[in-house]
Amino acid sequence: MADNQRTVMFGSCRLKELLLLRYKRLLLCGGGGGGEQVIDTNSTSLVTPRLTHASPCHAHALEARTTLRLSEWRPLRRVPRWWCVCPGRTSGPQCKVLGRTFWGSGWAWLRPLPPCLPTTISLRLLTRRPHGLLLYAGPLAPPLRRTAPAPMLTLQLVGGRPQALVEGAGVSLKLHVNTSLSDGRWHTLHLVLDNQSVVLMVDLCGRGWEDKIGEGTHCLARGKWRPLQSGGPWLSSAPLQMGGFAHAPPGREQHGWREAPTRHHLTGCLSHITINSQMIDFGEPAYSHDSASGCLPQDAACAGGCGVRGRCVGGLVLPRCDCEPGWTGPHCASPTVPTRLGAASYMKVALSFTPNPRVIKLQVRVRLRGARSGLLLHLAAHHRAAAVTLHLKAGVACASMSGAGWAARKACVERRPLGDGTWHTVVAERHGHNLRLSVDDGDGWSLSETLASVDTPAGEEPPPSLMVDKHDGVTVGGLPEFVGVNLVTVHDDLQDTCLDDLRVSDHQLPLPPAVNGTTWGQVTTMEHLVEGCHPPGDPCANISCAAPRSCRATWDQPSCSCGPGRRVVDGACEDVDECQWRPCLHGGSCLNLQPGYLCVCGPGHVGDHCQWSKLASSGHPVAAPAAIAAITVSVLVLVVLGVVLSLRLHRLRGAHGLQAGTVKGGIQSVKGTAVEGSEEGSVGEAAVREGSSDTLMELLKLRVSRDPSGLSEEHSTAPAGWESCGSILVETQHLPAMHREDPPACHCGENTASGHRGSSVSGEAAREARTKASRTVRRSTAAKQQQTRKAALLRELSGQRYTGFPAPRLARRASACASPAGGGGEEAVHAVACNGARRGGERRLGNTHPREAEARAATRRCVAVAELLW
Repeated sequence: MADNQRTVMFGSCRLKELLLLRYKRLLLCGGGGGGEQVIDTNSTSLVTPRLTHASPCHAHALEARTTLRLSEWRPLRRVPRWWCVCPGRTSGPQCKVLGRTFWGSGWAWLRPLPPCLPTTISLRLLTRRPHGLLLYAGPLAPPLRRTAPAPMLTLQLVGGRPQALVEGAGVSLKLHVNTSLSDGRWHTLHLVLDNQSVVLMVDLCGRGWEDKIGEGTHCLARGKWRPLQSGGPWLSSAPLQMGGFAHAPPGREQHGWREAPTRHHLTGCLSHITINSQMIDFGEPAYSHDSASGCLPQDAACAGGCGVRGRCVGGLVLPRCDCEPGWTGPHCASPTVPTRLGAASYMKVALSFTPNPRVIKLQVRVRLRGARSGLLLHLAAHHRAAAVTLHLKAGVACASMSGAGWAARKACVERRPLGDGTWHTVVAERHGHNLRLSVDDGDGWSLSETLASVDTPAGEEPPPSLMVDKHDGVTVGGLPEFVGVNLVTVHDDLQDTCLDDLRVSDHQLPLPPAVNGTTWGQVTTMEHLVEGCHPPGDPCANISCAAPRSCRATWDQPSCSCGPGRRVVDGACEDVDECQWRPCLHGGSCLNLQPGYLCVCGPGHVGDHCQWSKLASSGHPVAAPAAIAAITVSVLVLVVLGVVLSLRLHRLRGAHGLQAGTVKGGIQSVKGTAVEGSEEGSVGEAAVREGSSDTLMELLKLRVSRDPSGLSEEHSTAPAGWESCGSILVETQHLPAMHREDPPACHCGENTASGHRGSSVSGEAAREARTKASRTVRRSTAAKQQQTRKAALLRELSGQRYTGFPAPRLARRASACASPAGGGGEEAVHAVACNGARRGGERRLGNTHPREAEARAATRRCVAVAELLW
């Protein structure tokens, strides 16, 4: 207990004591899973140890979106060490959740910052809002008595630009970088504090040099300071608050600061928070509010998801799917094919793209045994004037960059050798003057950084550009030397090593002989490359084992064992029940096999251990309501369109009336009188409009006397809006536009001439007929019997269609035919009708279309109507 108290109280900062206590705490807490519990009132502090289970694994499982459970990890025993089964969307052997989403009013508490210097803090940021608190380490409440400014460290976003505030210890410092980070892209921030200076750096100073001349103010801000207590703690043990305040924002006057932190909470994502090379698990902070694990806006940015083996990256502006190492293809569902390097092996690749001259990323998977040395990947400019190299040195991954006029940089991950026979992912990044190298997850000792921009003022000068030779600048496995066309030797020859999933600036390059070309590159030359990752011979040759064990090769390494899933019990090999270790996550059922085991997953998860959720990505919380609202609006629009179309069709039907087909046999009975027509007659098409139907019925319902002597001698003129036609009045102001042509012509013979003579004799009789007809019209409008007759005739005749001219025009022609000219007999009716039909046919058809059959049909219809009226 005394050691643990000394660990959390930080009474002194002696290096050896801190290292010893840190090592003991790692043994106690299982690799950083524990810590201290601090209650700080800035006057009296109560410190208690936090006890955790001493297990080799510590992980979180994602339940739905934000709910996490500490129990969803499984340590499995395998010789010679334990290994962890991690749920999906976690990182590293300790299954850490590296990102968290803040919704504008949330916050999360993490362990306090180290109180001693130097301290390096880095994080990644994604947001579109110009204001927000990123992190705060300082007092939680105002002091009872203020004697000196309280120590405080703040990293925030003001107006889209990053700011760092440092207060206390007799120093007040404010740093800001003149570049906007609220653009929906991922940005990296580094804050480095030592006993002499504070440095704030954006994106490792790799971008934005195109239009800058020296100074580097667009990516770097530096300030001088000297804490009063050199070598001692300068910061309190208050929790590190991320994304916003869990309490009332501290005031400037309350704590004696020159400037207080922003009151705005962060709306966006924080990820990869690293404190002194140790990544912080963001999956389940001690205290949090209105925040969720993972970066949900980024996951939702890739339409359709990226599959269980891929992740959405690239920010909100240019989102894309990035496959896990060893996977490729759509939705990252296809495994890559490795290649084995033999003696004097190499290959060259021509690029189809141009890498950024100041930001270059190299990535490759490596598998080897022992301490081998040689070249992994080499990117060079023309004539190798400058280059970035990734190579092995006695089984240790190293990266370097050099060139004419360059200051050579080198970084190696010495504490994580690669020669254990398992796959490792090596990533080297060049950002301007800075070099970064990581192995696997890049956590702790797996990361090495050479931050020249921070260490020296010369790092503020523009970095040299590396223009990669796209045709001959990419070399893998060794550097060949030619004399003429003959290969002399291969320098830095890497042998008996497997390579897989080669990438340059996040673009996958081919690895022959399985793949000779991709979208981003084409293999030009290669030597001594073998497809797959298998040993050239039998490692168990000439190896004998004592019974019951037998020799088995684990990738170039022979060993005596019972085989996977079996162990020696009482001198015999027996099966191991792996289900006792509960390897199946998320409620999966375990079935023991011989050898091995099988996880039967529920409907919502997949994977060998049910570690993956079937949901490809987690959408934004408002995505589902937005989709429901969109569907509702679409349905309403369709309903409105249906109602409008229905009303439109109803009006059209009312306007055009009923339609009939072909009518044969003449006109049927009207008012009980049958009129026989011609068998050859046919009814054509003409629209009977609403305005003309009433007028037609008024004309046809009148009784026309056969005795011309019954007509009145009184002179009378037609009323306004009416036009006289024979003995019938026609209302003209409500008639639609009609054809000016008469019905088609017909050959009537001698009847036509007699019709002319009869019509010229009876002018005065016609006037008397018109007077009587006018009176009849006025009297008939009020009669109920005439209204009933009108409706009957409307139903009967509104369906009739006549070829070439509408029904009102036919009525006027019929009235002309019914004129009492020529004695009013049948011959006169035929004569007038046929004569009018003939003239109309001549005007309508002219000499080009002499359709006599149509003219004869029109004559027969005219005669039939005339007989009906008589």
